[in-house]
Amino acid sequence: MQNGDRQKMHMRSQVRKMLHHIANKNLANQGIPIVCLRGELIAAIWGPDDFGSREQDLDRLAMEIRKTFGKTAPGEQWLETVVGAGYLLHIDTET
Repeated sequence: MQNGDRQKMHMRSQVRKMLHHIANKNLANQGIPIVCLRGELIAAIWGPDDFGSREQDLDRLAMEIRKTFGKTAPGEQWLETVVGAGYLLHIDTET
């Protein structure tokens, strides 16, 4: 958003898949952020057979997402890494 207006963002399909999966999981949890496990994200983005070979790719996607969407206030993260588990997306989701 810029000045309260929505903007179309261009991003790779893997980035869209990751954000879509995490946002949908939040929606299914009544809009409350919930951890998306690394394995389920890898399966949602690349398919269930790629788990072992995609760990670093998933981390790179998270970095790309953070870079694309910028930073929040100091000390805050809207895409949080949950060490040893996965990622947590802190955004308001509309039902």
